[in-house]
Amino acid sequence: MQKASLLTVTLGILLAYAAGFSGDAHAQQRIEKKEFSITLPDGWVEIPRNNIDHYLAYLRELAPAARPPHFEYVFQMSPEQTYFTFPYITIILNTQGKMSRSDLRDITAIPINSYVEKQKEAYSPVYNHLEVGKLYLDETANIIWTRSEADISGHGEVSGISAIIPTEAGAIQVTGFALKHDFATYEPVFCEAFLSINPAPELVYKP
Repeated sequence: MQKASLLTVTLGILLAYAAGFSGDAHAQQRIEKKEFSITLPDGWVEIPRNNIDHYLAYLRELAPAARPPHFEYVFQMSPEQTYFTFPYITIILNTQGKMSRSDLRDITAIPINSYVEKQKEAYSPVYNHLEVGKLYLDETANIIWTRSEADISGHGEVSGISAIIPTEAGAIQVTGFALKHDFATYEPVFCEAFLSINPAPELVYKP
């Protein structure tokens, strides 16, 4: 998978910030998809495909010069709130090619905020401010982590944490978002969910 592609998709998922928040986490549920499985707290629901497509169309209209991602799946804590209400988790299935071990080890050298700065004008209809942390490879879990902070027009400060799980086809890219003042509550929920992800057998990364 090209490093430039990883930068594009990592920045693209941050467009998903424009929304809201509610709720509490409880017991767990195991969700099985053809590409992976994930454990989420009870009460979390999957946003329907047509609602995801509608939301991405809204982002394209809001920031036409930006490049919104293609979310394969989105999970939200409360089914009683408007879709894309914080906190929620987005999942992208990147199939642009397997990352080599050297690519993974070099990941921390990617100047991601330099890339963000170059795209600042394109994303300005969404963000008053956006900062993405360094990419970090957890070699034990074989997961690439990064954090992000944003000030969103009309919504305020939002925090995010992302995990990029390498696969034989590319990567499963999963991000959890919450309002900044609630992020400490939901960060453990996000991390536990990310660490629970098992790619389908044919997608499990082979060093």
